[in-house]
Amino acid sequence: MPSLEEFKVDERKIWFNGGYWPSGVPKQIYEVEGIVIEPLFDGFVRSAEEKDIWDEDICIAVFGPYLERLSFRKLIDYSKKFGTFLYEELGIRKGDVVAIDLPNSINFVVAYIGSLYIGAIMAGINPTYKPMELVHALQITDAKVFVMLDMFYELGPKTIL
Repeated sequence: MPSLEEFKVDERKIWFNGGYWPSGVPKQIYEVEGIVIEPLFDGFVRSAEEKDIWDEDICIAVFGPYLERLSFRKLIDYSKKFGTFLYEELGIRKGDVVAIDLPNSINFVVAYIGSLYIGAIMAGINPTYKPMELVHALQITDAKVFVMLDMFYELGPKTIL
């Protein structure tokens, strides 16, 4: 579990001391009553336990006549498998950036949560980017891995990556 010092914000910033910060509003996240500081993945799992939603449909995707439903349990299972693949097969570690260039879909959610599972940083890339915009996004994120649908790859990035 991370120490509270890792979350401390520098209170010398102008917005804290320049008359902008509202009185009575905590400056530090851990000063908020009832807040739990934990990795986001752990928070998802804890919430599922507390609310008993493991078998509830959490993701629903509609593609024309095709409807896909995914329970929270399946979502976590798929996400762990994806995260384990990133970790074991591709060597992605905590703090590495995973660029995800997927449309709004269950695949995006699985890739996102799978990255969180291993402590990676997820960088969302807009799937409508032109090839040079994509190159720029990948350069500024310094991503170690790039997740994209193969059909999108064939339409543009294949020529520059």
